Amino acid sequence: MNKTNIEWCDFTFNPVVGCKHGCKYCYAKTINNRYKFIDQWENPQFFKERLIVKIPKQPKERNRIAQQLTWKNIIFIGSMCDLS
Repeated sequence: MNKTNIEWCDFTFNPVVGCKHGCKYCYAKTINNRYKFIDQWENPQFFKERLIVKIPKQPKERNRIAQQLTWKNIIFIGSMCDLS
């Protein structure tokens, strides 16, 4: 999960990156072409390691994470894919 600058959400979560549709107006493909998350956009990739949550052993670090994630946060799941 990543903190984001998207105005209507707080975090993005993308265990899958890519899309087979090939829409001309796709913002996610443009972002991928710029930052090179995956080599072939038309061949979506699943990142299993992104599903694993690492809980810090240090209480201060746990508290910092807990302060960032509250019930008020909006998380955009799948901002870099289309699962349909």
